[in-house]
Amino acid sequence: MYKKLLLLCLSVCFVSADIHAQSNLFRYYNNYRNASSKAKKLYQRDYLGYGICAMSIDVKQHYTDIRYTDPANTTTVYSSPPADTFIHTKYASSSSSWNYTEGTFFPLAKTGREGLFAIDFSTSVNITQYNIGKIDYSSATGIVETGVTETFNFPIALVYKSGGEVNLNKKSKFMFTIGCGIAPYLSASKIITFGDATFGARQFAMVEMGYFAGLAWKVRAVVYSGNMTLVDKPNADIFNATSGHSDGIGNLDIKVIGNGGASLTLLVNPFSWDWKGTGDNYSWENKGKL
Repeated sequence: MYKKLLLLCLSVCFVSADIHAQSNLFRYYNNYRNASSKAKKLYQRDYLGYGICAMSIDVKQHYTDIRYTDPANTTTVYSSPPADTFIHTKYASSSSSWNYTEGTFFPLAKTGREGLFAIDFSTSVNITQYNIGKIDYSSATGIVETGVTETFNFPIALVYKSGGEVNLNKKSKFMFTIGCGIAPYLSASKIITFGDATFGARQFAMVEMGYFAGLAWKVRAVVYSGNMTLVDKPNADIFNATSGHSDGIGNLDIKVIGNGGASLTLLVNPFSWDWKGTGDNYSWENKGKL
């Protein structure tokens, strides 16, 4: 029960946060205008954007049923022999899956004129959807289902950057970032009507390329390694799966594993319009003072 409540709370929080962020857009801009020159550099490193994501899932089910209810007259009919079905299927995410990312970075050490090692912190929300379709557990019991996974990732990466982001300079048109790190996550899923919430951490690698055209625009590709358990429901009541043509009475052991994952996101630095037009924010002589 508590996992269902957590799933609902996560969804409500995400929608509320998105509405709240949009309603405070002008306040965010006013905060930037009133910030000190040093604080403005923090804003100018911020980025956000939308994109697509993908993650395949591995679904293992074990269905057992010694009886089912005949919908015609509601009498209980016992099957012979009892249903004992193992189903192992894999599903790719649908094209309607999407991603939202926002974050910033903090310089560690500058290398040359336009090179920088930094720590990148971000928050990434992946909404991944699946077309499960029809599943027949027995001659009397089956469902027609979809699935969805909402994963809140909190990636922390050691990155190397080159180009305009290093000096926050419009003159350096091209930008490049590469790095890797670890991404703690909190995932809420509803696969074949069974909801569950899990948490953990995965490794990831990222690469990013960008160009300054009025604003700093970037395309970021992220690949996650390792599996994540999305749903783990032993002895689930099949009556919880009531969509489709489910008429059976029985138990279902279901375990859903997410395999790796990837995202491709178009990012923008919203305050990059205020980057310097010529020269460097950090002089060559003081390149170590970030």
